[in-house]
Amino acid sequence: MNAKPDEYYINETLNGNVNAYAFLVEKYKHLVFTLSLRIVKNREEAEEISQDVL
Repeated sequence: MNAKPDEYYINETLNGNVNAYAFLVEKYKHLVFTLSLRIVKNREEAEEISQDVL
């Protein structure tokens, strides 16, 4: 398990580290999609929203 907090990856992302951003996307993509799906109740729209968010 990873011991570094999200703030570390956010700061790394802001400094141009694309791998840090990829880590955050991987960590939160399911959560973002699930929440989007609950709100719009349409899979295609939820996928598009998730892509826009991430």
